[in-house]
Amino acid sequence: MDTSKSTHVVLDIQVVPDTLQQLLDTICQTLVISVSNSYQTYKN
Repeated sequence: MDTSKSTHVVLDIQVVPDTLQQLLDTICQTLVISVSNSYQTYKN
């Protein structure tokens, strides 16, 4: 039981940063897109 528990914890620890990284990437992309969009609207 102990080994399966520890393996599960390790899996969780590995999965969480991946999801966070994806979330951060998405947020950054959205920010860049909206900023560039507003900049182009401002230029015109």
